[in-house]
Amino acid sequence: MPIDKVQDSHVWLLTSMIEMPNGELKTYHKTRAPRRTPSDEQLAIQIEELKTNNVEEVWVSYKLPLLVFLFPVILPMAIFGDIIAIILQIAGL
Repeated sequence: MPIDKVQDSHVWLLTSMIEMPNGELKTYHKTRAPRRTPSDEQLAIQIEELKTNNVEEVWVSYKLPLLVFLFPVILPMAIFGDIIAIILQIAGL
């Protein structure tokens, strides 16, 4: 995502700058969202630090609740029950 759109979007910023052992600054892309959502001020500081190091695009994670992904399974489970148990029974396990 372009770095200019991060502040206005509903996302977690995953890109940050780390200092290597030789003193060089390098971009680092986390794979998980932070445990605590940073405040607007903290996010602005992170974005400004990235901009000063000429980073134009960053990795982000959209803030989607887990239920968004689980909701489509509710209806089939209500109709058929535990799908895994049915598959294991058919497979003979």
